Amino acid sequence: MTFSIIIPAYNAERFIEKSISSILNQTLQDFEILLADDGSTDNTREIIDSLKDPRIKSFHNSKNIGYLKTCNKLMLLASGDYIVFQDADDLSLPTRLQEQLSFIEENDLDACGTWVERIDNDDKQKEIHEYPTNIKASLLNGKFNFVGGTFMVKREVVKKIGTYHEYFNRIGFEDYYWTVLIAFNYKILNIQKALYCYRQNNDSVSSNFSNFTRDFSFRSVLVLLKQKIAGERDYLETKNSKMLKQEVFEQMIANFSSKNKRYKRQALFKCLLNQPFYLKNYKILIRNIA
Repeated sequence: MTFSIIIPAYNAERFIEKSISSILNQTLQDFEILLADDGSTDNTREIIDSLKDPRIKSFHNSKNIGYLKTCNKLMLLASGDYIVFQDADDLSLPTRLQEQLSFIEENDLDACGTWVERIDNDDKQKEIHEYPTNIKASLLNGKFNFVGGTFMVKREVVKKIGTYHEYFNRIGFEDYYWTVLIAFNYKILNIQKALYCYRQNNDSVSSNFSNFTRDFSFRSVLVLLKQKIAGERDYLETKNSKMLKQEVFEQMIANFSSKNKRYKRQALFKCLLNQPFYLKNYKILIRNIA
């Protein structure tokens, strides 16, 4: 079996070499590492280009296009039997590939995740995050008990369900919806062992989303998950992102308390922009400014 390791990188000069080394030191060695610097303003690209190993393949972006689009580009360039994810500031334990592959083959899976060891910027362990084995069972209960960065997925699965949906571009939680699609169409489980080190880094891409953006994105995933559980084709599958946004903004307007007036105003404004000719939105506006 062959593996394509996907590593998008942005301003990761402090950790990128360690991250790549953790893959180069795997007990299974039949892999390619697909890297893309996403317009970093530090020395990330120079560090990547200084590493001389035929398995390292660089596909740098000429400008910043964001984490989601960079991941998608690399997934489409992958040639391995399995696609494996890793963030540029995280680490894989030496037996990660071997143990995930064995788990997939022994359980006839299409994908699997792992538990996570959370580390600080000095690589010191802070805690182990444990997750239930059955990811779909957790999703059916509205729980997202997985870390997308730990996934090993058959490339054939990616060909069929596609890469990350661009609805989530620059708002986060793209891996949550992607995992929903995998879990409702294929067999995916978590291996009960920490094989991936997640760095609690306040400068990471995901740490820079605003609370409003994160709330909007997470609520979007919940709406889509609810449709899946009901056995329906979801808004994105029917190419109706405007109605998805409408439902999410209505939730946000209704749920933000009087203490969150700024967020409520923001949700009202975005709701109107999303569907300016939708009469219901003006009724919502009048009701909430009265």
